[in-house]
Amino acid sequence: MYEDDVYKTTGYVIKLQQWYCPNCAALLRGYEDKDGKTRIKCPRCGTWMTKYKANRQYDIIEMRIPESCLSTR
Repeated sequence: MYEDDVYKTTGYVIKLQQWYCPNCAALLRGYEDKDGKTRIKCPRCGTWMTKYKANRQYDIIEMRIPESCLSTR
């Protein structure tokens, strides 16, 4: 039995998502949840990101940058 067959029989579709952090350029990897969203915290800079599909052509990345990265003057 192949791994894809196991996922089909259990009803889960597991897709690996990977992209580079727009804040510090670290490579991030994560899996989609049942809603199709991938939530990751960057291990280098601490930025929380949520990635999901808007439609076939566009992905949306929402970022929450920690206050320690923001400069205060």
